[in-house]
Amino acid sequence: MSNNQDKNSPSNSDIFNAATIVPTSQDSSDRTDANQFFKGKVTKSLFALLGIVALVCLIIFVGILNRNDKDNNDNATNTDTAINENIPAQPTNSTAEVPTNNSTEENILEYIKEYIKLEGHTKGVYSAVFSPDGKKIVTASYDNTALIWDAETGKELNALKGHTKEVLSAVFSPDGKKIVTASWDDTARIWDAETGKELNALKGHTYNVISAVFSPDGKKIVTASWDDTARIWDAETGKELNVLKGHTETVWSAEFSPDGKTIVTASFDKTARIWDAETGKELKALKGHTELVRSAVFSPDSKKIVTASGDDTARIWDAETGKELKALEGHTDWVYSAVFSPDSKTIVTASYDKTARIWDAETGKELKAFKGHTDAVSSAVFSPDGKKIVTASGDKTARIWELSDDSPRN
Repeated sequence: MSNNQDKNSPSNSDIFNAATIVPTSQDSSDRTDANQFFKGKVTKSLFALLGIVALVCLIIFVGILNRNDKDNNDNATNTDTAINENIPAQPTNSTAEVPTNNSTEENILEYIKEYIKLEGHTKGVYSAVFSPDGKKIVTASYDNTALIWDAETGKELNALKGHTKEVLSAVFSPDGKKIVTASWDDTARIWDAETGKELNALKGHTYNVISAVFSPDGKKIVTASWDDTARIWDAETGKELNVLKGHTETVWSAEFSPDGKTIVTASFDKTARIWDAETGKELKALKGHTELVRSAVFSPDSKKIVTASGDDTARIWDAETGKELKALEGHTDWVYSAVFSPDSKTIVTASYDKTARIWDAETGKELKAFKGHTDAVSSAVFSPDGKKIVTASGDKTARIWELSDDSPRN
Protein backbone atom coordinates (compact mmCIF):
# COMPACT_ATOMS: atom_id res chain seq x y z
CA MET A 1 0.00 0.00 0.00
CA SER A 2 1.21 3.48 -0.82
CA ASN A 3 2.61 5.48 2.08
CA ASN A 4 0.26 8.39 1.45
CA GLN A 5 -2.82 6.20 0.98
CA ASP A 6 -5.35 6.39 3.81
CA LYS A 7 -5.11 3.15 5.71
CA ASN A 8 -8.86 3.17 6.29
CA SER A 9 -9.65 3.40 2.55
CA PRO A 10 -9.89 0.15 0.60
CA SER A 11 -7.24 -0.78 -1.91
CA ASN A 12 -8.08 -1.73 -5.52
CA SER A 13 -7.83 -5.40 -4.57
CA ASP A 14 -10.19 -4.81 -1.65
CA ILE A 15 -12.79 -3.29 -3.97
CA PHE A 16 -12.69 -6.03 -6.67
CA ASN A 17 -12.53 -8.80 -3.95
CA ALA A 18 -14.95 -7.33 -1.47
CA ALA A 19 -17.21 -10.34 -1.71
CA THR A 20 -14.47 -12.56 -0.25
CA ILE A 21 -13.28 -10.29 2.55
CA VAL A 22 -12.85 -12.23 5.79
CA PRO A 23 -13.47 -10.42 9.12
CA THR A 24 -10.31 -9.48 11.03
CA SER A 25 -9.62 -7.92 14.34
CA GLN A 26 -10.34 -4.47 12.80
CA ASP A 27 -12.97 -2.37 14.43
CA SER A 28 -16.44 -3.22 13.17
CA SER A 29 -17.00 0.40 12.26
CA ASP A 30 -14.07 0.23 9.88
CA ARG A 31 -15.53 -2.82 8.22
CA THR A 32 -18.91 -1.10 7.97
CA ASP A 33 -17.30 1.94 6.34
CA ALA A 34 -15.50 -0.26 3.84
CA ASN A 35 -18.66 -2.15 2.96
CA GLN A 36 -20.63 1.07 2.51
CA PHE A 37 -17.87 2.48 0.31
CA PHE A 38 -17.90 -0.67 -1.79
CA LYS A 39 -21.66 -0.72 -2.11
CA GLY A 40 -21.72 2.93 -3.09
CA LYS A 41 -19.09 2.45 -5.74
CA VAL A 42 -20.74 -0.67 -7.15
CA THR A 43 -24.15 1.01 -7.20
CA LYS A 44 -22.80 4.04 -9.02
CA SER A 45 -20.94 1.82 -11.46
CA LEU A 46 -24.06 -0.23 -12.16
CA PHE A 47 -26.16 2.86 -12.73
CA ALA A 48 -23.50 4.30 -15.01
CA LEU A 49 -23.33 1.03 -16.96
CA LEU A 50 -27.10 0.82 -17.24
CA GLY A 51 -27.19 4.43 -18.42
CA ILE A 52 -24.65 3.72 -21.14
CA VAL A 53 -26.52 0.62 -22.32
CA ALA A 54 -29.80 2.55 -22.42
CA LEU A 55 -28.17 5.37 -24.37
CA VAL A 56 -26.69 2.94 -26.93
CA CYS A 57 -30.08 1.24 -27.35
CA LEU A 58 -31.76 4.61 -27.83
CA ILE A 59 -29.24 5.65 -30.48
CA ILE A 60 -29.71 2.37 -32.36
CA PHE A 61 -33.51 2.68 -32.16
CA VAL A 62 -33.49 6.26 -33.43
CA GLY A 63 -31.13 5.26 -36.24
CA ILE A 64 -33.49 2.50 -37.34
CA LEU A 65 -36.45 4.88 -37.30
CA ASN A 66 -34.57 7.49 -39.35
CA ARG A 67 -33.50 4.88 -41.88
CA ASN A 68 -37.06 3.63 -42.27
CA ASP A 69 -38.31 7.20 -42.69
CA LYS A 70 -35.66 7.87 -45.31
CA ASP A 71 -36.52 4.69 -47.21
CA ASN A 72 -40.20 5.56 -47.09
CA ASN A 73 -39.54 9.12 -48.25
CA ASP A 74 -37.31 7.89 -51.05
CA ASN A 75 -39.97 5.46 -52.16
CA ALA A 76 -42.61 8.17 -52.01
CA THR A 77 -40.39 10.58 -53.93
CA ASN A 78 -39.67 8.01 -56.62
CA THR A 79 -43.34 7.19 -56.94
CA ASP A 80 -44.35 10.85 -57.12
CA THR A 81 -41.68 11.51 -59.71
CA ALA A 82 -42.91 8.63 -61.86
CA ILE A 83 -46.51 9.80 -61.57
CA ASN A 84 -45.93 13.50 -62.11
CA GLU A 85 -43.24 13.33 -64.72
CA ASN A 86 -44.26 10.05 -66.36
CA ILE A 87 -40.87 9.45 -67.91
CA PRO A 88 -38.68 6.42 -67.56
CA ALA A 89 -35.62 6.77 -65.34
CA GLN A 90 -33.74 4.77 -67.95
CA PRO A 91 -31.48 5.22 -70.93
CA THR A 92 -32.89 5.96 -74.36
CA ASN A 93 -34.23 2.94 -76.25
CA SER A 94 -34.90 1.11 -72.99
CA THR A 95 -38.06 -0.95 -73.01
CA ALA A 96 -38.72 -0.75 -69.27
CA GLU A 97 -42.04 0.80 -68.38
CA VAL A 98 -42.69 3.22 -65.57
CA PRO A 99 -45.79 2.46 -63.51
CA THR A 100 -48.06 5.33 -62.64
CA ASN A 101 -51.31 5.83 -60.78
CA ASN A 102 -53.49 2.79 -61.48
CA SER A 103 -56.80 4.63 -61.27
CA THR A 104 -58.52 4.16 -64.62
CA GLU A 105 -60.89 6.95 -63.67
CA GLU A 106 -58.09 9.48 -63.38
CA ASN A 107 -55.66 8.20 -66.00
CA ILE A 108 -56.06 7.44 -69.65
CA LEU A 109 -52.45 6.39 -69.94
CA GLU A 110 -51.01 3.64 -67.77
CA TYR A 111 -47.45 3.90 -69.06
CA ILE A 112 -45.45 6.26 -71.22
CA LYS A 113 -41.97 5.37 -72.38
CA GLU A 114 -39.48 7.07 -74.64
CA TYR A 115 -38.16 4.36 -76.88
CA ILE A 116 -36.51 6.12 -79.82
CA LYS A 117 -34.48 9.31 -80.04
CA LEU A 118 -34.09 10.77 -83.55
CA GLU A 119 -30.65 12.35 -83.77
CA GLY A 120 -29.22 13.83 -86.94
CA HIS A 121 -30.12 17.50 -87.09
CA THR A 122 -27.32 19.92 -86.25
CA LYS A 123 -29.63 22.57 -84.80
CA GLY A 124 -32.93 22.71 -82.98
CA VAL A 125 -35.85 20.66 -84.33
CA TYR A 126 -39.01 22.73 -84.66
CA SER A 127 -41.60 20.20 -85.80
CA ALA A 128 -42.07 16.45 -86.17
CA VAL A 129 -45.06 14.56 -87.57
CA PHE A 130 -45.95 11.02 -88.60
CA SER A 131 -46.84 9.97 -92.13
CA PRO A 132 -50.51 8.99 -92.68
CA ASP A 133 -49.64 5.29 -92.34
CA GLY A 134 -47.52 5.91 -89.24
CA LYS A 135 -44.44 4.29 -90.75
CA LYS A 136 -42.38 7.42 -91.24
CA ILE A 137 -41.70 10.73 -89.51
CA VAL A 138 -40.59 14.01 -91.03
CA THR A 139 -38.79 16.64 -88.95
CA ALA A 140 -38.07 20.31 -89.68
CA SER A 141 -35.04 22.08 -88.29
CA TYR A 142 -33.20 25.33 -87.88
CA ASP A 143 -30.34 23.68 -89.79
CA ASN A 144 -32.26 24.51 -93.05
CA THR A 145 -33.29 20.90 -93.69
CA ALA A 146 -36.13 18.47 -93.18
CA LEU A 147 -35.28 14.83 -92.50
CA ILE A 148 -37.35 11.69 -93.09
CA TRP A 149 -37.08 8.83 -90.57
CA ASP A 150 -38.24 5.26 -90.15
CA ALA A 151 -40.74 5.52 -87.29
CA GLU A 152 -40.04 1.97 -86.11
CA THR A 153 -36.24 1.93 -86.11
CA GLY A 154 -35.41 5.63 -85.90
CA LYS A 155 -33.14 5.32 -88.94
CA GLU A 156 -32.72 8.44 -91.10
CA LEU A 157 -34.04 7.69 -94.59
CA ASN A 158 -33.67 10.92 -96.53
CA ALA A 159 -32.83 14.62 -96.26
CA LEU A 160 -34.79 17.39 -97.95
CA LYS A 161 -32.29 20.10 -98.87
CA GLY A 162 -33.03 23.25 -100.82
CA HIS A 163 -34.24 25.89 -98.34
CA THR A 164 -31.72 28.63 -97.68
CA LYS A 165 -32.91 29.42 -94.14
CA GLU A 166 -34.48 27.70 -91.16
CA VAL A 167 -37.25 25.17 -91.85
CA LEU A 168 -40.06 25.50 -89.31
CA SER A 169 -42.64 23.06 -90.62
CA ALA A 170 -42.80 19.83 -92.61
CA VAL A 171 -45.86 17.61 -93.12
CA PHE A 172 -46.93 14.74 -95.37
CA SER A 173 -49.74 14.91 -97.90
CA PRO A 174 -52.84 12.80 -97.05
CA ASP A 175 -51.65 10.00 -99.35
CA GLY A 176 -48.13 10.14 -97.92
CA LYS A 177 -46.51 10.66 -101.30
CA LYS A 178 -45.50 14.29 -100.87
CA ILE A 179 -44.17 16.59 -98.17
CA VAL A 180 -44.62 20.35 -97.87
CA THR A 181 -42.15 22.46 -95.91
CA ALA A 182 -42.20 26.07 -94.70
CA SER A 183 -39.13 28.22 -94.25
CA TRP A 184 -37.78 31.57 -93.17
CA ASP A 185 -36.53 31.96 -96.76
CA ASP A 186 -40.11 33.22 -97.51
CA THR A 187 -41.11 30.06 -99.40
CA ALA A 188 -42.93 26.79 -98.94
CA ARG A 189 -41.70 23.83 -100.97
CA ILE A 190 -43.22 20.56 -102.11
CA TRP A 191 -41.10 17.39 -102.18
CA ASP A 192 -41.37 13.79 -103.30
CA ALA A 193 -41.58 11.86 -100.01
CA GLU A 194 -39.88 8.78 -101.48
CA THR A 195 -36.96 10.31 -103.38
CA GLY A 196 -36.57 13.60 -101.52
CA LYS A 197 -36.66 15.51 -104.80
CA GLU A 198 -38.03 19.07 -104.75
CA LEU A 199 -41.14 19.31 -106.93
CA ASN A 200 -42.30 22.90 -106.56
CA ALA A 201 -41.76 26.13 -104.63
CA LEU A 202 -44.64 28.29 -103.41
CA LYS A 203 -43.60 31.93 -103.69
CA GLY A 204 -45.73 34.91 -102.81
CA HIS A 205 -45.30 35.65 -99.11
CA THR A 206 -43.22 38.75 -98.39
CA TYR A 207 -41.76 37.48 -95.11
CA ASN A 208 -40.93 34.24 -93.28
CA VAL A 209 -43.26 31.31 -93.93
CA ILE A 210 -43.84 29.49 -90.67
CA SER A 211 -46.27 26.68 -91.45
CA ALA A 212 -47.68 24.84 -94.46
CA VAL A 213 -50.18 21.96 -94.60
CA PHE A 214 -52.21 20.08 -97.21
CA SER A 215 -56.00 20.09 -97.35
CA PRO A 216 -57.68 16.77 -96.45
CA ASP A 217 -58.10 15.89 -100.15
CA GLY A 218 -54.49 16.86 -100.90
CA LYS A 219 -55.48 19.35 -103.59
CA LYS A 220 -54.65 22.55 -101.73
CA ILE A 221 -52.05 23.89 -99.34
CA VAL A 222 -52.45 26.66 -96.77
CA THR A 223 -49.45 28.60 -95.49
CA ALA A 224 -48.95 31.04 -92.59
CA SER A 225 -46.46 33.89 -92.57
CA TRP A 226 -44.87 36.75 -90.71
CA ASP A 227 -46.38 39.03 -93.38
CA ASP A 228 -49.63 38.81 -91.30
CA THR A 229 -51.43 36.66 -93.89
CA ALA A 230 -52.30 33.06 -94.63
CA ARG A 231 -52.43 31.96 -98.26
CA ILE A 232 -54.11 29.12 -100.12
CA TRP A 233 -52.31 27.39 -102.99
CA ASP A 234 -52.99 24.79 -105.64
CA ALA A 235 -50.93 21.79 -104.50
CA GLU A 236 -50.35 20.53 -108.02
CA THR A 237 -49.40 23.73 -109.85
CA GLY A 238 -48.16 25.87 -106.95
CA LYS A 239 -50.49 28.69 -108.01
CA GLU A 240 -51.69 31.07 -105.31
CA LEU A 241 -55.51 30.85 -105.00
CA ASN A 242 -56.43 33.18 -102.14
CA VAL A 243 -55.05 35.41 -99.39
CA LEU A 244 -56.57 35.40 -95.89
CA LYS A 245 -56.28 38.95 -94.52
CA GLY A 246 -57.55 40.09 -91.16
CA HIS A 247 -54.89 39.40 -88.56
CA THR A 248 -52.95 42.45 -87.43
CA GLU A 249 -49.73 40.61 -86.59
CA THR A 250 -47.76 37.50 -87.57
CA VAL A 251 -49.84 34.48 -88.53
CA TRP A 252 -48.05 31.56 -86.91
CA SER A 253 -50.15 28.64 -88.09
CA ALA A 254 -52.98 27.74 -90.46
CA GLU A 255 -54.87 24.44 -90.63
CA PHE A 256 -57.78 23.03 -92.62
CA SER A 257 -60.80 21.53 -90.90
CA PRO A 258 -61.18 17.74 -91.42
CA ASP A 259 -63.87 18.34 -94.07
CA GLY A 260 -61.69 20.93 -95.82
CA LYS A 261 -64.40 23.60 -95.77
CA THR A 262 -62.84 25.95 -93.23
CA ILE A 263 -59.40 27.06 -92.08
CA VAL A 264 -58.30 28.13 -88.61
CA THR A 265 -55.35 30.47 -88.13
CA ALA A 266 -53.33 31.50 -85.05
CA SER A 267 -51.67 34.88 -84.67
CA PHE A 268 -49.47 37.05 -82.54
CA ASP A 269 -52.44 39.43 -82.31
CA LYS A 270 -53.71 37.08 -79.51
CA THR A 271 -56.54 35.65 -81.62
CA ALA A 272 -57.36 32.60 -83.67
CA ARG A 273 -59.69 33.05 -86.63
CA ILE A 274 -61.89 30.79 -88.70
CA TRP A 275 -62.13 31.31 -92.46
CA ASP A 276 -64.12 29.95 -95.38
CA ALA A 277 -61.60 27.85 -97.30
CA GLU A 278 -63.27 28.52 -100.63
CA THR A 279 -63.91 32.26 -100.48
CA GLY A 280 -61.27 33.32 -97.96
CA LYS A 281 -63.92 35.17 -95.91
CA GLU A 282 -63.36 35.50 -92.16
CA LEU A 283 -66.17 33.72 -90.30
CA LYS A 284 -65.25 34.01 -86.63
CA ALA A 285 -62.57 35.25 -84.21
CA LEU A 286 -61.62 33.29 -81.10
CA LYS A 287 -60.69 35.75 -78.37
CA GLY A 288 -59.59 34.92 -74.84
CA HIS A 289 -55.85 34.40 -74.79
CA THR A 290 -53.87 37.18 -73.13
CA GLU A 291 -50.70 36.64 -75.17
CA LEU A 292 -49.80 35.57 -78.71
CA VAL A 293 -51.45 32.45 -80.11
CA ARG A 294 -48.93 29.96 -81.52
CA SER A 295 -51.15 27.26 -82.98
CA ALA A 296 -54.78 26.37 -83.65
CA VAL A 297 -56.17 23.06 -84.94
CA PHE A 298 -59.53 21.34 -85.30
CA SER A 299 -60.47 18.12 -83.53
CA PRO A 300 -60.84 15.11 -85.88
CA ASP A 301 -64.61 15.29 -85.49
CA SER A 302 -64.54 19.02 -86.42
CA LYS A 303 -66.54 19.96 -83.32
CA LYS A 304 -63.77 21.69 -81.39
CA ILE A 305 -60.63 23.76 -81.83
CA VAL A 306 -57.63 23.81 -79.53
CA THR A 307 -55.23 26.74 -79.39
CA ALA A 308 -51.78 27.15 -77.81
CA SER A 309 -50.50 30.44 -76.46
CA GLY A 310 -47.71 32.47 -74.95
CA ASP A 311 -49.94 32.94 -71.90
CA ASP A 312 -48.83 29.42 -70.81
CA THR A 313 -52.22 27.87 -71.59
CA ALA A 314 -54.00 25.92 -74.27
CA ARG A 315 -57.72 26.51 -74.73
CA ILE A 316 -60.56 24.47 -76.17
CA TRP A 317 -63.26 26.19 -78.21
CA ASP A 318 -66.57 25.27 -79.78
CA ALA A 319 -65.82 25.30 -83.51
CA GLU A 320 -69.36 26.27 -84.40
CA THR A 321 -70.01 29.09 -81.93
CA GLY A 322 -66.46 30.19 -81.14
CA LYS A 323 -67.21 29.92 -77.42
CA GLU A 324 -64.33 29.05 -75.10
CA LEU A 325 -65.04 25.73 -73.37
CA LYS A 326 -61.95 24.97 -71.28
CA ALA A 327 -58.54 26.35 -70.40
CA LEU A 328 -55.72 23.81 -70.03
CA GLU A 329 -53.54 25.17 -67.24
CA GLY A 330 -50.41 23.47 -65.95
CA HIS A 331 -47.49 24.47 -68.16
CA THR A 332 -45.06 26.94 -66.60
CA ASP A 333 -44.02 28.64 -69.84
CA TRP A 334 -45.22 29.29 -73.39
CA VAL A 335 -47.31 26.54 -74.97
CA TYR A 336 -46.05 26.08 -78.51
CA SER A 337 -48.53 23.58 -79.89
CA ALA A 338 -51.67 21.65 -79.01
CA VAL A 339 -53.34 18.88 -81.01
CA PHE A 340 -56.11 16.35 -80.51
CA SER A 341 -55.68 12.57 -80.45
CA PRO A 342 -57.22 10.65 -83.38
CA ASP A 343 -60.29 9.80 -81.29
CA SER A 344 -60.69 13.44 -80.12
CA LYS A 345 -60.67 12.33 -76.45
CA THR A 346 -57.28 13.70 -75.46
CA ILE A 347 -54.97 16.58 -76.32
CA VAL A 348 -51.20 16.73 -76.27
CA THR A 349 -49.40 20.03 -75.74
CA ALA A 350 -45.77 21.06 -76.16
CA SER A 351 -44.14 23.83 -74.16
CA TYR A 352 -41.10 25.98 -73.65
CA ASP A 353 -40.99 24.46 -70.13
CA LYS A 354 -39.37 21.38 -71.77
CA THR A 355 -42.39 19.14 -71.27
CA ALA A 356 -45.25 17.70 -73.26
CA ARG A 357 -48.53 17.06 -71.44
CA ILE A 358 -51.66 15.07 -72.11
CA TRP A 359 -55.11 16.35 -71.19
CA ASP A 360 -58.67 15.12 -71.12
CA ALA A 361 -60.37 16.97 -74.00
CA GLU A 362 -63.75 16.87 -72.28
CA THR A 363 -62.87 17.97 -68.74
CA GLY A 364 -59.64 19.85 -69.43
CA LYS A 365 -57.91 17.87 -66.69
CA GLU A 366 -54.18 17.22 -67.01
CA LEU A 367 -53.62 13.47 -67.22
CA LYS A 368 -49.88 13.13 -67.70
CA ALA A 369 -46.72 15.15 -68.09
CA PHE A 370 -43.59 13.59 -69.51
CA LYS A 371 -40.04 14.86 -69.72
CA GLY A 372 -36.78 13.94 -71.35
CA HIS A 373 -35.94 16.84 -73.63
CA THR A 374 -33.29 19.24 -72.37
CA ASP A 375 -34.64 22.29 -74.22
CA ALA A 376 -37.99 23.74 -75.23
CA VAL A 377 -40.46 21.26 -76.74
CA SER A 378 -41.84 22.98 -79.83
CA SER A 379 -44.27 20.35 -81.11
CA ALA A 380 -45.98 17.13 -80.04
CA VAL A 381 -48.41 15.03 -82.10
CA PHE A 382 -50.05 11.62 -81.93
CA SER A 383 -49.43 8.83 -84.40
CA PRO A 384 -52.41 7.96 -86.66
CA ASP A 385 -53.32 5.01 -84.42
CA GLY A 386 -52.99 7.09 -81.25
CA LYS A 387 -50.44 4.72 -79.70
CA LYS A 388 -47.39 6.94 -80.00
CA ILE A 389 -46.40 10.57 -79.69
CA VAL A 390 -43.51 12.29 -81.42
CA THR A 391 -42.01 15.45 -79.95
CA ALA A 392 -39.57 17.99 -81.38
CA SER A 393 -37.18 20.11 -79.36
CA GLY A 394 -34.53 22.78 -79.38
CA ASP A 395 -32.15 20.13 -78.02
CA LYS A 396 -31.63 19.02 -81.67
CA THR A 397 -33.66 15.85 -81.28
CA ALA A 398 -37.11 14.47 -81.92
CA ARG A 399 -38.32 11.70 -79.62
CA ILE A 400 -40.91 8.99 -80.03
CA TRP A 401 -42.91 8.05 -76.95
CA GLU A 402 -44.96 4.88 -76.75
CA LEU A 403 -48.28 4.70 -74.95
CA SER A 404 -48.82 1.17 -73.65
CA ASP A 405 -51.40 -1.05 -75.32
CA ASP A 406 -52.94 -2.04 -71.98
CA SER A 407 -53.56 1.50 -70.83
CA PRO A 408 -57.20 2.45 -70.35
CA ARG A 409 -58.39 4.80 -73.08
CA ASN A 410 -62.04 4.89 -72.12
